[in-house]
Amino acid sequence: MIDQDKRDRPYKTIKKTLELFHDRQGHTIVEIGSMRQPLLHDLDDSSQPCCNDGHSSIHWARAAKKFFSVDINPDCTAITQQSLQAFGYLDAHALTADGLQFLTNFGETIDLLYLDAWDVGTTEYSERHLDAYRAAKPWLHEKSIILIDDTDIEWNGREYVITNGLGGKGKLLVSEAVSDGFQVVSQGRQVLLARLTESDRTEKTSKPRRVLVEGWRFVPHSYALVMSGIVSELCYKAGLDVRFMDRPYFRSHWKAVNGTCSNFTEKALTNLANPEPGWEPNYVLRLDFPRRLTPVDGAKTIVFGTTELGQLLPQQLADPGYLDKVRLDQSVTVLTPSMWSRRGFIEAGFSSDQVVVIPLGVEPELFFPLPDEERNKIRKKLGWEGKYVVLNIGGASGNKGIPVLLNTIAQIAKKNPHVYVCLKGLDSLYGSEKSILQNLDALQEDDREIVKSRLIYLGETLSIREMASLYQAADQYFSPYHAEGFNMPVLEAAACGLPIVCTGGGSTDDFVDGRFARRIESHLKRGPEGKWYLEPDLSDAVSAVQGLIDDKEFSKSAREIGPKVVRSSYSWSHVVDKLLDIF
Repeated sequence: MIDQDKRDRPYKTIKKTLELFHDRQGHTIVEIGSMRQPLLHDLDDSSQPCCNDGHSSIHWARAAKKFFSVDINPDCTAITQQSLQAFGYLDAHALTADGLQFLTNFGETIDLLYLDAWDVGTTEYSERHLDAYRAAKPWLHEKSIILIDDTDIEWNGREYVITNGLGGKGKLLVSEAVSDGFQVVSQGRQVLLARLTESDRTEKTSKPRRVLVEGWRFVPHSYALVMSGIVSELCYKAGLDVRFMDRPYFRSHWKAVNGTCSNFTEKALTNLANPEPGWEPNYVLRLDFPRRLTPVDGAKTIVFGTTELGQLLPQQLADPGYLDKVRLDQSVTVLTPSMWSRRGFIEAGFSSDQVVVIPLGVEPELFFPLPDEERNKIRKKLGWEGKYVVLNIGGASGNKGIPVLLNTIAQIAKKNPHVYVCLKGLDSLYGSEKSILQNLDALQEDDREIVKSRLIYLGETLSIREMASLYQAADQYFSPYHAEGFNMPVLEAAACGLPIVCTGGGSTDDFVDGRFARRIESHLKRGPEGKWYLEPDLSDAVSAVQGLIDDKEFSKSAREIGPKVVRSSYSWSHVVDKLLDIF
């Protein structure tokens, strides 16, 4: 038998294939031959022994708008479908069918064809893969990509042997595809084939665009989480040379921690190099605070920021004296995640062309609805069995609407004793518990006792997977905020299929709709210091939360629609595609 450790891991070629697929704006992926082992760990952790299976189906489902995995073995199809559903890819298709017949009758264009059936050693395995290519030919086009697995081993009649050159499943297929105009892009354990387009030739002769990212790594602050999501996708794109420069944390007591992002993202951030002397960026992306608006000579400077309360104050800027110059400098672009936040920069004097709105994203591989059995396991572990848990996540600062939340729960719990509220704060960064206790003490005595008996408070720093499990286990997400630059937890809740109640009229209007969220009526107000904020109506908040408790059909529908909306428009891949338009 072949020593599997002597073979390449398939992830390396899969990543290269996906870079090409994204670069060519691919839509549809067809896989012949599906998964044989369920995926039980982080998708991008290719060090596990089971990764010899490749788990390609999950990668394809992650990238494609339409994905079909076809296998004649119903056991393999069931494993694939189970894994796809576990990762939230409810629209991906795992079909039990003959691969040749499926390809012959497919009838749509195929942007990526992955061939991994008819195992090496079975009868005429290389001939069958050639037949599959021929059956797919009518649906392939100028920008189609072909990936073939197990081209590094052969069966000599007695045992598997490592081949020299192309062999295995692609032994006959590759030569015919090359005669049809495809070229070998890479080879090894897998062979990647594509026709070289004029844009490919141009990119091969042009230098990669140099991107310098400046910000915070490995701290559970929203700016750092936004940065990690963007950077992991920038590293995934072809034609970019990405470097990183660490900026001092905003507070001296902040500490770096592991697990605030997925394994893949954490590895990407860890491996990012600093710019060496003489390396000059084409683009500088800043995601830290206070905001540094000073442009970099010879580069387009993009500064991420939010104006929760509709203001850009001098203390929010590293160099307040430079503001007037920057407002006239078109090499500086302000990147903000909502129309609400954009207004603050416009009121500060920036031109409408200088302030670009790009909504934030999530990792759909981490934030998705769990099957009931897995969800119930988490609820049991958390002690939530028999409870209706309303979730809120945030730093408990004044803009989060905690008094409205606590008052709402007090009113709801009088009629619904099984209702509990879980507040996830972050004591290491914000001292959330102290703020929540102050708001709790401000309640009337009877209401305070009702809420205290139903309050679940979590203030410790959790990993991103532990954070996702809170959404996956809860029954409703409630955010009666006064002012937010975006409100990422609401988007994460939608990705996990939670029905949502949130303030209407603010930043969340950009991405929530009535199919999975109910908006609280609010009044726009301006404080004595010129701050804009929303005052959510308490009675409407009570009505909305109670409505979701009673409306089981709405919650069931939200569990399907929310994740679909997020996957279709609000992944980090979508965010970076829009960012590249600025580039």
